[in-house]
Amino acid sequence: MLPLAEFRVLDHNAVALGTDLGELMETAGKAVADALRERFPHAQHIIVACGSGNNGGDGFVTARLLADAGLEVAVVLAGEPRSAISRRARDRWKGEVHPPQALAKLLSGADVAVDALLGSGLRGELREPYREMVTVLNDGPTVVAMDVPSGLGLPEAVVPKLTVTFHAMKEGMDTASCGEIIVADIGSPSSDELHFIIVHQNFELWFKLVISELRAARDILDRDYVAETRIPRAVHHLRRVIETFRLMAQQWKVMETLTPQDFLNFRDKLGTASGFESLQMREMEALLGPQLLDGKPREMDGPAEPRPLVAVVGDWLARTPIMGSAPGDAGDDAVVARFIEDYLAAHAMLGAETAERYGGSPKVRARFAAEAEGAREFFADGDRVDRARAGLLFIESYRELPLLAWPRRLVDTVVELEQQMVLWRSAHARMVERIIGRRIGTGGSSGVDYLDMTTRYRIFVDLWAVRTLLMKKEALPNLRQPNFYGFAGES
Repeated sequence: MLPLAEFRVLDHNAVALGTDLGELMETAGKAVADALRERFPHAQHIIVACGSGNNGGDGFVTARLLADAGLEVAVVLAGEPRSAISRRARDRWKGEVHPPQALAKLLSGADVAVDALLGSGLRGELREPYREMVTVLNDGPTVVAMDVPSGLGLPEAVVPKLTVTFHAMKEGMDTASCGEIIVADIGSPSSDELHFIIVHQNFELWFKLVISELRAARDILDRDYVAETRIPRAVHHLRRVIETFRLMAQQWKVMETLTPQDFLNFRDKLGTASGFESLQMREMEALLGPQLLDGKPREMDGPAEPRPLVAVVGDWLARTPIMGSAPGDAGDDAVVARFIEDYLAAHAMLGAETAERYGGSPKVRARFAAEAEGAREFFADGDRVDRARAGLLFIESYRELPLLAWPRRLVDTVVELEQQMVLWRSAHARMVERIIGRRIGTGGSSGVDYLDMTTRYRIFVDLWAVRTLLMKKEALPNLRQPNFYGFAGES
């Protein structure tokens, strides 16, 4: 037996799962019509008292089905239907609709009355015309209540001989107040479905937070000049995203309490729905930037983002002062090119020395030579040096400099953000494999194979790639203009 409030939530969750509330109304109305005909086979004259809410819509369905079965049915309506599905149910009723004042007279010739006035959503006292209609129903023939007797728990309530309730017993129901009770399964979510829905609804809430924090960080960095005092705030927003992804990865543990058979019992209801159809997830991915695998972008549906975070971070890196020279300074291109040439020369020498330590075989030498050539290609931008990549290398190489402390932390935070996102995707894949194995996904994808593939994509490719090229501190080119970065010393 559950509180009434829980059942109001079920309708909303049924919609989230893809259930049509109109279909639920049809099923509920049929359950009452079937129970009435089974329990009272000789009843021929039926009065259905309908309220203005969805309970009244259920009543119109019952009236229509009983009339279609050949019974004489009259409907009394307390007030015009408030919801679209109740109005549709009323429109499908082809008989006359009587006002509340006609109820007593109609009941005098009836065999059974159906109470479809008020359902489990009643709050407060009965108001007119419901108060009078409840009194009239209690003075009339046998009553069958739909879901719960109108006014359940109040001094003035319908006292039926039979109550057909939906999904499960509601709080306050007993035979004294409800008569015989039949629990009808009308297709509302089971506890396993509710569990599935709530976990995914939680993800949507976290996605909303992630989008907000990513936009805040992106907007701080998307300036021609970003003050050093603003970078900690951007890091703060990104760290909140990291912790949210960490929490979401653990949230799959809750989903894993669903057994394979539990999921299969309602999987067909999902149809072609897929978690990757989430609009907020698509918005989040677009805000981060294009996802690449072996240099090729992943095909993405959904809204495009003109200034994704990856582009903004790249522009910010390109403004990094390198050896004391900033973009726009006289001779900046030459300073940057010299830094990269000095770095690549030291990198190649270090590689050659390492190759000799590893035995010096032609195969080992060729491997280190290819790595040196790959490093040169990484920094090339036509005839010039890619300044964003050079700035990234400078931050990573001289990360102990005071002026680079927060830039270095920002770079590390972005890498950690993507790492947590990958771990979240990996946890998702393992959860899915545990529950459905390697069957086709609900959205028609390859299921676990598709999810595993998403863990290989990277957005901030350069931030990962530069780590392959880093050298130990003593091998680095000598720092020029150290006082520019907060240290005094020889240049």
